[in-house]
Amino acid sequence: MDQPSPAFGPRIFKVGCVSLIAFLILPAAWIWHGWRDSTPAAPTYTVASGEKTYSHGVNTRFGYTVKRYLGRTSGFNIEIWADPSLRMSFDVGAFELTRVKTQRWLAHDRAVLLEFDYIYHDSGDNPGELALLYDFEHGELHSFGHGSAWFVWPPEHQDRRQLSRTEFDQLVMRLSSLDTQQ
Repeated sequence: MDQPSPAFGPRIFKVGCVSLIAFLILPAAWIWHGWRDSTPAAPTYTVASGEKTYSHGVNTRFGYTVKRYLGRTSGFNIEIWADPSLRMSFDVGAFELTRVKTQRWLAHDRAVLLEFDYIYHDSGDNPGELALLYDFEHGELHSFGHGSAWFVWPPEHQDRRQLSRTEFDQLVMRLSSLDTQQ
């Protein structure tokens, strides 16, 4: 009878380790990666924020926060808030935030203008810009940007998903002019 070679044991051990890695650890890592990229509770860090106070009325503090996701190049989150109850969160998952271009308070600090530069990675690197304007006093939100950034339905309104750049700039100028008035 032939005896197994002494190398047979270590070889089984190596094959077993590779199998363990391939069938247990890699799927677990894949599931973690998918969960991490899809959950709104993914770890973030703040790249921009601003806060104002108002001495009259219920909403005494209001502001915004822009956060990027740790360990991901694409995706960022914009939160607009006013204490005690307003919280609006916009998750921009497909774009890589390259720069917060503008953070400006308008209309005697009642409105905030946020403008962003981004890169969309699909078949190439496609740069673009997004902008949000929120008027805390009137509760109005206006946006400008690539149509796929702010999905708005129904599809029959596809041609008017957001303001044009000209319309957005006119709105910003109108609110900016309030700062020069007393």
